[in-house]
Amino acid sequence: MSQTDIDNVRRQMKIKAGSVKRLWKEHNMYRQEALQLKAKLDKLVADGADEYDIKNAKKILDEGEKMIPDSENRLAKAIIELRELVVYARTVPAFENDPDFLAAETQLEEANV
Repeated sequence: MSQTDIDNVRRQMKIKAGSVKRLWKEHNMYRQEALQLKAKLDKLVADGADEYDIKNAKKILDEGEKMIPDSENRLAKAIIELRELVVYARTVPAFENDPDFLAAETQLEEANV
């Protein structure tokens, strides 16, 4: 394997590890937001708020909940792509103690929790 190929794989690992990290944060943010919106909706209902406010809160909650499967699918795709690169890099001796390779493995472990 040439140095150019190694550099290309290393660059792709950095990019994909960054994508997994970003998408993991985004997915967790959407889940937290949905929980907060659900609590807000429940509070509005419990307080007997105006029907318009309840309807609007429900609409916002529905929109937020729709983002969870979307972000989950994008995260899953990014994890698969990164995992394929990591599996390939394990077969190349040049990546044995490479910091980008180790960071990519760590990111995979964190995202698969």
